[in-house]
Amino acid sequence: MSTLWLLSNSISDTAHLVHYPDGDFDETTPCELIRAYKGELQTLSARICLRNLSLEVPYTYMDPAKVENSVAI
Repeated sequence: MSTLWLLSNSISDTAHLVHYPDGDFDETTPCELIRAYKGELQTLSARICLRNLSLEVPYTYMDPAKVENSVAI
């Protein structure tokens, strides 16, 4: 039961896709690439949200706004 509980609940220290600490990247090129990638992920997330409006049971598992940056078990 403990394993199932740990794997099914979110952890308080999660980091979502492309959310890096501010000091990790300070050069122009990586910052621009990260900003562009974040924009693409936001567009994809908006499309998923629109699609889910018409679904009886929304599918949110691969929504970039809810996907973690890495696995932390």
